Amino acid sequence: MTFSPRTWSVGETATAAQFNTEIRDQILSLGWVSYTPTLTGVTLGNGSVSGEYNQQGDEVGVSLLLNFGSSTVVTGVLGFSFPVAPRNNNMRWTGEALINPPGTFRHGKSWLYHNSTSIAVGAVDPVGGGVGTFAAAGITMASTGWVCANIRYRSA
Repeated sequence: MTFSPRTWSVGETATAAQFNTEIRDQILSLGWVSYTPTLTGVTLGNGSVSGEYNQQGDEVGVSLLLNFGSSTVVTGVLGFSFPVAPRNNNMRWTGEALINPPGTFRHGKSWLYHNSTSIAVGAVDPVGGGVGTFAAAGITMASTGWVCANIRYRSA
């Protein structure tokens, strides 16, 4: 929501304009907003990154996409900056990720801890089952590959 709702008086008759302002326009303001996340754990080179988020109250939903170019290099666990600062309340949040190196889809996870500085995205190791770097899961990213991730968390 984009404002503080008005206080209604007992017996007041609401007009169409008031309903539009107080209800319709506020629901329409709940749409997704584009942002360009800052990356860690990767040299972007000629790749591209994009993100969108939607905030409803203190809940933030994030969708991220990293497209690999010929000079994009993974150097560790991927990290994407937050569109909205998370609440530091000792919670841990997790989400999903899909990795296309390209050619064979692999499962990943996204996560953030209570003191995180970014949304982390890692690969699920098909043998050990743990989540970590792409290299540890046997994934070699290449041009035209991509990673998408989604997560919901509580804002500050």
